[in-house]
Amino acid sequence: CCAVLCRGDEHFVADVAHPWAMHLYRDYDDPEPQDLGGVEAALSLFAAAAGAGDEPEAKRPRRSPAEQPHLLHVIGSPADLDSVRLPLDTLVRARAKLVRSLPTCLTLLHPECSKADGLLPVLSELGVLPSRALALGDAEND
Repeated sequence: CCAVLCRGDEHFVADVAHPWAMHLYRDYDDPEPQDLGGVEAALSLFAAAAGAGDEPEAKRPRRSPAEQPHLLHVIGSPADLDSVRLPLDTLVRARAKLVRSLPTCLTLLHPECSKADGLLPVLSELGVLPSRALALGDAEND
């Protein structure tokens, strides 16, 4: 499996040479992922960005929501994803929502994130009651 970290229209992978790293870009026209230079470099980069280390959390710089990753995809064969789903769900339960967004993709989202959450402000702006709207989907993330 390969992890794809998403921030806006930017996608990041630890190593673009990984067999699954380009899957969403190649097969679904998602943004081309940026190579973080290997797993150890990726971990170091995000640990530094999160302010890991000796500095107290209160003194760490805060990122705006636009600067923070908004979701993580785990890409792999359907069989591989089936085997990692339960352990991953157990690991992130209560901190993230894990959904199967494609046969080859598990997606970790904020627990309160859904397409319905995005639709409600649009309906409000348009002056349309939610009871008058119809939404369809074909995956768990819908």
